[in-house]
Amino acid sequence: MANKKGTALVADLETIDKAAGIFGICYSILTWSGVGKGFNPFSLGSWTKTLGKLAEDGHATTFLIDGENITLTGISETGWEFSTGTLASQDWARATGSATTYVYYIGVNKQFIKKYRKLQAKLKKTKTAYDVLWPNLANATTQYQNCVSHSHYLVSELGLAHWANTIKGWWMPSASNWVDWFKSFAPTQRDGFSWKYKKFDSTNTHIP
Repeated sequence: MANKKGTALVADLETIDKAAGIFGICYSILTWSGVGKGFNPFSLGSWTKTLGKLAEDGHATTFLIDGENITLTGISETGWEFSTGTLASQDWARATGSATTYVYYIGVNKQFIKKYRKLQAKLKKTKTAYDVLWPNLANATTQYQNCVSHSHYLVSELGLAHWANTIKGWWMPSASNWVDWFKSFAPTQRDGFSWKYKKFDSTNTHIP
């Protein structure tokens, strides 16, 4: 199915008056059809892949919309990744029947955008080891070694919410309770802006 551009994301979000930009965090949760897709009971590799899906259960990322540009974040074997492009050219997700994406977003001011860019410059120089299932063990290199924990770390560092995942040894299972967990910890307002929510059916922010 087709990829979705940043323009499509903006079109589906509420307009936020007096905001210089929009920051958001996305949780893409696999449906049962997504978990079972490609499963072969006679293949050991297929069993391993499916069990991995049950543990990881999707994908998470953050975005910053700044004017006509959008920046998406990720973590890889080489460290932090910030992908910036125009709303018309940058893919933010793909259409698929095997996942649902939950987006929490908030208006931000110019001071926030400056803070984001400063943190971006710092983190782009940071190297880490990607760990898909258990990123925050006591012997971990950092506290943000997969898609979920890097998203939470970024939100925490930007002062939008605070989690115990900034402490080594803490890990939150990346099952569908991501969403409820986030709602329990996110503040309701910042700089006069309130968090908003949008559900995207048949959408996955994991773009192979």
